[in-house]
Amino acid sequence: MLPLQIASMMGFLFAVFGLIVLIYVIGRFFIEGGSVPGFPFLASTIAIFSGVQLFALGIIGEYLAHSASPNIHMLAFHLHNITADYTKIEISGDSFATRIRKLKTNPHYAGFNVTIPYKCRIVPYLDQLHQTAQNTGAVNTIKSVEGKWIGYNTDVEGFLQPLKPFENNITNCLILGAGGAARAVIYGLLHPDKQRSVTVCMRDESKGQKILQDFVKFREKNEIELRVFAAACDIYPDYDLIVNTTPIGMYPHVEESPLLLKKELNKPLVIYDLIYNPPQTTFLKDAKNLKGSVTTISGVDMLIGQAAESFKIWTGLEFPDSEARQLLMNKLTVS
Repeated sequence: MLPLQIASMMGFLFAVFGLIVLIYVIGRFFIEGGSVPGFPFLASTIAIFSGVQLFALGIIGEYLAHSASPNIHMLAFHLHNITADYTKIEISGDSFATRIRKLKTNPHYAGFNVTIPYKCRIVPYLDQLHQTAQNTGAVNTIKSVEGKWIGYNTDVEGFLQPLKPFENNITNCLILGAGGAARAVIYGLLHPDKQRSVTVCMRDESKGQKILQDFVKFREKNEIELRVFAAACDIYPDYDLIVNTTPIGMYPHVEESPLLLKKELNKPLVIYDLIYNPPQTTFLKDAKNLKGSVTTISGVDMLIGQAAESFKIWTGLEFPDSEARQLLMNKLTVS
């Protein structure tokens, strides 16, 4: 075959390959909200030849099939005309260390979100911690700068935003769970210089003891108490705020609730569930049926808030809150 024919054939094959890749990427975009496993390397290679700079990100967690983070972040990139990909990176507990070390050698990622159950476990693998991440001992956002991973905690700000109308009336708080999200909640409630009583209810008492140890500096002005999980059931009417930081009630286990709510309230109560799928959990639905003054807050608010802070860390740009909220609610309604 003549060289010209060979070149022509190679050009044709490359064009066909490019078309297949394009169809695959577009298809996955609409199916998974922009998450294409393994795509950053492939897309970066294509971007090099096309002269387009790709912004590659990912979310690290154990079970991510129903994560909405790719959807809202890809929308934000689209509205800012940024060529990007946001990949779901599912990692089992057994392979966590190996997979994280491998990810750190991948130069194509600009950053990550981190979710259940790795917000605390990821910390030793980071090269630097922002002050809030250092104080909470948990990380939900990573920015890669010249191969160095910098850890942030945007959960704190995301959690606090919906509470601002009520913050002056909150003094006695009940936190369900003792994981990475709970740490952000506790820090947000006690810092800076807030005089509040916080009761942490958990199943794993060792996690609770670690929280007492790590938040010791806040105990000079505040009371932090530990209880086994079931012990909260008889005392919840005495609180101003109850926050569920556990995955109990998350899709697909939507009938479950972390706390049995039946007693009449002694005073106004805010009940906050960090779960966003479903937006109205059984926990929140039960709360609305309580006798007394009850305000409920869905995890949708925190998801949008922390995503906005993460997006700003990665890009320096504003996050489209209202558009992302609408997209999220549409997705959750369909699912």
